Amino acid sequence: MNCEKHPKEETSLTCGRCEVPICVRCVVHSDVGIRCRDCAPANRVRIRKGASLVGGAVVLLVLLVIGTSLVSGDNPLSSGSGPDEYDEFLDEQLAQYEGVAAVDRVVDPWAPEGTEYQPPSGRRFVAFEVTIENPNDRSDTVWADADGFKLTDAEKFAYAPTPLRMQTQLPSVELEPGEKASGWVVFEVDDDNALKSLSYWSAEVALPR
Repeated sequence: MNCEKHPKEETSLTCGRCEVPICVRCVVHSDVGIRCRDCAPANRVRIRKGASLVGGAVVLLVLLVIGTSLVSGDNPLSSGSGPDEYDEFLDEQLAQYEGVAAVDRVVDPWAPEGTEYQPPSGRRFVAFEVTIENPNDRSDTVWADADGFKLTDAEKFAYAPTPLRMQTQLPSVELEPGEKASGWVVFEVDDDNALKSLSYWSAEVALPR
């Protein structure tokens, strides 16, 4: 059979909800199984701000800060500023509660060792060795959390990290000011698409050249 949206692509996969044929370019891996893009949960990628416990706590804290600023008048919304000023203000507030991420190494494609788990046909694993740091000049603790990462490819598809069990994976750990954590974060991406950008919560992360 052939993919419904890409008729030239032969496939043996079907959406687990509507059962339409889908090729590897259309497959979305969700907590409830394989889905087409129309049936996939709306929050499959945007787990970065609020869907996880860590993200939810960050957003709640920022909302409290904004609410306090509104009362005191020290806020772009209360000064009549435009949306660009407000977006910049929100990013600054979020940055106070997010660690600073850096990519130390990229392995593309990455092949897991000592495991039978492999990506499906037409997909590949890409592994990023990352470091999350809570700078010394911060007064609050932050969390190192793999769920904060989002990868985007050249075709504008966005990916959340793949939950592979690795001894060297990035730990989910609370960081005091001056502390840092490192480990690997893995994504399962389309085999034909080049990587474009990586972000951690609200900040873009520079990729090694």
